[in-house]
Amino acid sequence: MSRRRIKIGWDGRSEEIDVNVPDSEPVPWDAASQLAVVGQPTPRLDAVAKVTGRAKYTQDLELPGTLVGRILRSPVPSARLASIDVEAARTLEGVRAVWVEKEGKRVFYAGQEVAAVAATTAAIAEAALALIQVRYDELPFVVDATAAREPGAPPVFVRAERPTARPPSPTQIGLAAGSPASTTSSSSDGGGAASASPEAEGEPAGARVKTDGNVRTTTVSQPPGVDIDRAFAEADVVVENTFRTQVQTHAALETHGALAAWSDDQVTIWTSTQAAYAVREQVAQALKIGKDRVRVLCEHMGGGFGAKFDAGPHTVLAARLAREAKAPVKIMLSRHEEHLCTGNRPDSVQWLKLGARRDGTLVALHLRSYGTPGIGTGAGVGGPARALYQIKSWRTEEADVFTNAGPAQPFRAPGHPQGTFALEQSIDELAALLGMDPVALRKRNLANPVQLAELDRITSGPLSIVTQAGPGQATTMRRAAVWPGRGRPGAGAGVIKRGVGLACGVWYRNVTRNTTVQLELRPDCTVEVRCGVQDIGTGTRTLMAMVAAEELQLPLSAISVRLGDTGLPHGPGSGGSTTATSVAPTVRAAAAMARKRVMEIAARLLVADPGELTLQDGLIVVKRDLGGGIRFAAACAKMSGDKISVTASRAADFEGRWERTGGVQVAEVDVDTRTGQVRVARITAIHDCGRVLNPLTAVSQIHGGIVQGLSYALFEARVMDERAGRMVNTDLESYRIAGPADCPEIEVALFPTSPGWNSTGALGLGEAPTIPTAAAIANAIHNAIGVRVRELPITPDKVLAALAGAAATAPLDDPKGMLE
Repeated sequence: MSRRRIKIGWDGRSEEIDVNVPDSEPVPWDAASQLAVVGQPTPRLDAVAKVTGRAKYTQDLELPGTLVGRILRSPVPSARLASIDVEAARTLEGVRAVWVEKEGKRVFYAGQEVAAVAATTAAIAEAALALIQVRYDELPFVVDATAAREPGAPPVFVRAERPTARPPSPTQIGLAAGSPASTTSSSSDGGGAASASPEAEGEPAGARVKTDGNVRTTTVSQPPGVDIDRAFAEADVVVENTFRTQVQTHAALETHGALAAWSDDQVTIWTSTQAAYAVREQVAQALKIGKDRVRVLCEHMGGGFGAKFDAGPHTVLAARLAREAKAPVKIMLSRHEEHLCTGNRPDSVQWLKLGARRDGTLVALHLRSYGTPGIGTGAGVGGPARALYQIKSWRTEEADVFTNAGPAQPFRAPGHPQGTFALEQSIDELAALLGMDPVALRKRNLANPVQLAELDRITSGPLSIVTQAGPGQATTMRRAAVWPGRGRPGAGAGVIKRGVGLACGVWYRNVTRNTTVQLELRPDCTVEVRCGVQDIGTGTRTLMAMVAAEELQLPLSAISVRLGDTGLPHGPGSGGSTTATSVAPTVRAAAAMARKRVMEIAARLLVADPGELTLQDGLIVVKRDLGGGIRFAAACAKMSGDKISVTASRAADFEGRWERTGGVQVAEVDVDTRTGQVRVARITAIHDCGRVLNPLTAVSQIHGGIVQGLSYALFEARVMDERAGRMVNTDLESYRIAGPADCPEIEVALFPTSPGWNSTGALGLGEAPTIPTAAAIANAIHNAIGVRVRELPITPDKVLAALAGAAATAPLDDPKGMLE
């Protein structure tokens, strides 16, 4: 372990600190580091393959003799399987394998798997499903969270069946260990140790959990045992409101799917996944075989926002049917199935009370909320309330309400878009009561100094906006600050009113230590980097190559990357903004090891001590004699053997600063007061992610998060038939998602920092861009029309109701007792 002095901070504020760096780690890149490859806008290495169609996704893959798999799903939301007759399906010509659930098993939601077939064609598979006879002993059900809380509501689970921690993996429901509560989901990091936020993994520290009927409540206080009523007595001004958000279903461009093929006693699975190693372990567990007999591959995948961490029943069924049929089996879910049973973001009802002194100091916050994650858990929304602002006393009480609907799965920044929607509107309302500018109120109370600087920059301007980024260049423009133009709420003339709103968001520094990278450097100075991590479309493959090229001072063209294969060294799951923070420092550590080996070769050739050498622009020179030296490539050519092979594991983080990341977004909207139609004209966003490894993909991440947040704010909502217990809008015609015509002008300002946590300075950027979007739009709508809409999605009917003076959301009869 060596003590290193590094420079941390950002443009306009920096300081030097001492950190302990393991001897195996290179000298950290800090705020003073000048890099040649990292930080330059770089097209994705697989860009040409993707736009030309050469990149193969799970949907594209076929093996000789591949069979088509189809799944029969329950049409009822709660029942026991009285009988299942599959004989007619099994004897249908072309059917090669059949799986059937055991009689007597519980069905918990409409869409749950009860049987599956593999056949030579899709038509035969569909015909076989139609021949399966199932008799259901139907049971009472409930699909509405409010109704499920009522005394006498049908119990979704008996106590032995109830989930206890995280949402149950769909793999566990009837296909593996039995009931939903038999085990909890594998960690999204593939089983490795992680440094993760309470909001991302498990329960918050100090949580008290109790379950009563269909309601499972988690309570956290700061400080523990806080007297929240006494805390509010210190407040001069208090706001108290109820907010509602909807269930949002996962709708990635590529649906869930898997292709399974057996060879002897081993199975290879090609699948669209965010966590190849988690899939390997879950399939092994479900099939009761060793995980060394399961290989999982994911070369390319078409979107994953949290729902693709589990193997899922489709993957296990593909493997089971392939083993029985002795032929490859591919199961790709339809869009109907994707909406119905692969996961969702839970809804919420939030009662939020916020108090401040006259000078704007926040002194107390109390949140009570509930929502339904279906048969899972994970409806908490308290992360922003606990982390975004410095508040002396707070208390959050959040409930999962079990209903007979598909289980929630993690969804980009779980709980945070919901919680931020309520919190950031409350901050604006509090500012109005205090007679303060909402920016000034936030600046007084934000917990993260980086976010304070972002807020100052986006509202005080001028702001550098990334308008174009290409190889070797980044074009920016300077524009006036957007905030000073904000007018009095509802003051605009005409029927179409323009409004401006702002919101902040917070996320966390998450790391998966169970990350290993192997690097091979060859005599011709070509490099191969290997890690089993999957690239889910965010550019992981490219950033790995960039980091290796930077450390070895080689052109990017000399670096190739292999990933997405559990036969490679262990990689992290891609979620929670963990991938770059886990992989980039590990790649750099491996490259530094290889570089050291080359320097040792050069030392022998130059008759010098390795410690006396330095690498500058591809030339190895003796520090005391800069006139001579040897090219790095020439030293590589002198290596013994055909390669230098090194392996590095993710080191523990250093003693950095600013553990939380986040951003600030300003939305500008036009509201038609005749129709209630909302059009988002522009969103300006500023975000930090530590060192920006690749500005091109960073800007792309922010654009994607904003569009997803806008779609959540204005359009998306699951609709359940409460009498039949089924989702009714299971297609992209009736389940509305934002399209190109709905997308605003998006202006992105990157805010690079050097936090000092690892050798590359990288932090995550996956979650943060989607968190504040809905809240910023809601605040902008209020600024436009002078009344608030406190329910998502903000559809025209809700806007018109607000303008007519009707309550956008009915108040709770007893908000203080909503969870009692």
